[in-house]
Amino acid sequence: MKTLVTGGTGFIGSHLIKALQDRGHGVIATGTSGENSVTTDKLLHLHLHGIDWSELHDVDVIFHQ
Repeated sequence: MKTLVTGGTGFIGSHLIKALQDRGHGVIATGTSGENSVTTDKLLHLHLHGIDWSELHDVDVIFHQ
């Protein structure tokens, strides 16, 4: 399953990303570099209003943190 985690560099988002990856899910995240460091398939250094949604056409689920 491919997921998008908004706020993925925050405390809850970064732990959610790790849990999803431990279960074998692909993760794309939004966040800022001043928060927690995460390893994802793709990190968009944007807030939700700046996302190019056409890049995310195959995302199965969104976790909005």
